[in-house]
Amino acid sequence: MMPRSAIALALLAAASAPAAALAQPGPAQSGPMQEAARLDLAGSTARARAIYRSLIDTVSDPAARAGAERAMAISYAFDGDCANTVRYEELAVAYWTTREQAEPQNAFYQEGELADEAARICLDAGDLAGAARGLGDSDGKSASLIALRGCSRCKDHDPLLELRRITGLDKKGKQETKTVYASLVTQAEAREIWPG
Repeated sequence: MMPRSAIALALLAAASAPAAALAQPGPAQSGPMQEAARLDLAGSTARARAIYRSLIDTVSDPAARAGAERAMAISYAFDGDCANTVRYEELAVAYWTTREQAEPQNAFYQEGELADEAARICLDAGDLAGAARGLGDSDGKSASLIALRGCSRCKDHDPLLELRRITGLDKKGKQETKTVYASLVTQAEAREIWPG
């Protein structure tokens, strides 16, 4: 698995990608956002987060605020802080849920990307419960299982990371589950998640 800083670097690049900047003017293109990203890369995450916080508090455009919240989540990833990563990813997801009627394909895509980011960051930090929270299991009313299994439809049976929600018991007392998230991972990532 990539070192935590490498994963955070890759996600930070994705969070401030030019496509997002072209779609919405604002902090994604601004000097402060670029300076905060530079500080994150230099290891000054607390200083970077002060800039992100200021952007979140002052920007009036909801899309730009969501972009700053996503960047804040990635900043916490540099420190392996799963709880705050999930917190800020959820804030960004909240914006995209407001866009589901107007632009459903993009909104659902963004929601999935944000959930995937949060889960991968938490897995990298060794926080399986945080990974489940990042994937939407935050209501506390249901039990979930995280499993790693071979993908039978995939070339070389690549590992598939799966979050399943326990939905009840069948007539024989066996747990019934429903897959709520699945993502292919590399063999190296699989060994890091579950050695042996």
